[in-house]
Amino acid sequence: MAGRIDFHTIVRKTHLVSSMVLLLFLLMYVFSGVILINRVKFQVPEQVVEQKMVAITEPMDGAPDVYANKLARELDLKGRTVYRKDGDENWIFNYNFPGTRVTVTLRPEQDSLQIYTVHQERTFFTTVQQMHVLRGFRGGWPYTVWAIFYDTSCLALVLFAVTGILLWFRIRQKYPYGWIFLMLGISVPLLFSYLYLLWR
Repeated sequence: MAGRIDFHTIVRKTHLVSSMVLLLFLLMYVFSGVILINRVKFQVPEQVVEQKMVAITEPMDGAPDVYANKLARELDLKGRTVYRKDGDENWIFNYNFPGTRVTVTLRPEQDSLQIYTVHQERTFFTTVQQMHVLRGFRGGWPYTVWAIFYDTSCLALVLFAVTGILLWFRIRQKYPYGWIFLMLGISVPLLFSYLYLLWR
């Protein structure tokens, strides 16, 4: 029938497209991984550390995200912002921008801010290194685009596995040993997940 949607064709095309997305993702990781392993062959700039104390006149009163934005405006900080409260009741505000990492610590007394800044010159190696470990959405549109690429790759990985099983199931009589590889593919990740939980 004209215009009829063939389920098998959809599965095959989905399998193909998801494999191409995964290929791009894996090539990026292989490329950056090889560079990180061979870091001695690249120029890795030294980190320059600065520390200072700043007196504050207005304590944190309200939500930490509001105060984080206030600090960013007053101290001229930019980049991805992450905050947390440690075991000593200190508020820790981190601002990460390519080449610069700033940690602002607000003590419980709220009388001063400890500012710890790490500068590192932007080079090819540092760019690849940050691409390799970058994650999360917050920090602006480049982070959002990168996070969407991550999530798309994860979705492609799931689709690749599911459509692969469906394609094999169609010809399982011709390849009966596929059950062994299917069970291994399911049991091995479950085993390592269980061992990880025990190790924690």
